[in-house]
Amino acid sequence: YSLTPFVPSVTLQRSDADIVTYLDADSEFLSSPVEFVEGLANASIAITPHRWTVPERSAKFGRFNNGWMSFRRVPEATHCLESYRSDCIQRCANEVGGEGTYADQGYLDKWPSLFEGVRVIEDAGINTANWNADNYEFTYVDGQVLVDGLRIVFFHCHGIKRRPDGVLAYKLPDGHRDPNS
Repeated sequence: YSLTPFVPSVTLQRSDADIVTYLDADSEFLSSPVEFVEGLANASIAITPHRWTVPERSAKFGRFNNGWMSFRRVPEATHCLESYRSDCIQRCANEVGGEGTYADQGYLDKWPSLFEGVRVIEDAGINTANWNADNYEFTYVDGQVLVDGLRIVFFHCHGIKRRPDGVLAYKLPDGHRDPNS
């Protein structure tokens, strides 16, 4: 887990990109993110909340999920990435730790108060996931899946597995199983 902050940091150092977005590998894009990324013009840093169906999980696993994190080539984002690297080097375990740390994402909770220009992405179509899906109404219109009437840009497929019978099932982060699995 501790490599997460290094990926955007090294990418910014080795490229001429104005903005770099880190995405978890278990994300599936259902529509183009171009329009959305263009809307981040005033943000130095962009992060997504978990939007937990069970709000108490924020205290345990963090308010924010690192499935989508964007960093602009500005000093504030560079400072944030340096802090994130340091935090993850100090402690990064797949268990709940002190000060609300969990893996590499509990540290994100402090970013809005520590760094200027942090945009919290509230769009339900960004980082839609099994842990927040019960908050929304899903529809299928003209060949596109919508969440609360908005297009889904990407779905975070964390813990989703195909069972031998072909049914998709998932495991929630704290070990509780999907009742349908």
